[in-house]
Amino acid sequence: MSATLMACPEDSRQTGFLPVGGENFMLRYNSSLPIVIYAKDGFEIRYTIWKLSDDGLTSRTRLSMVGWTQFEQNYPGNGEQL
Repeated sequence: MSATLMACPEDSRQTGFLPVGGENFMLRYNSSLPIVIYAKDGFEIRYTIWKLSDDGLTSRTRLSMVGWTQFEQNYPGNGEQL
């Protein structure tokens, strides 16, 4: 393990989105297993659901939510699928 005693200057702090898994990270779909994401209140989760259109082209729907509390209110776990 290594460490430094350097710190970031106070005026260099930034707020931004940090992708987990890298750019264009894709999680394979398995209909028998749910995808569960845990996040504290105040964190933003961004995800994309890909689906095949009737015309054969692949389209996407981009959704976003803020915090687990809001997600649970919108999707109370009553068996509905996105």
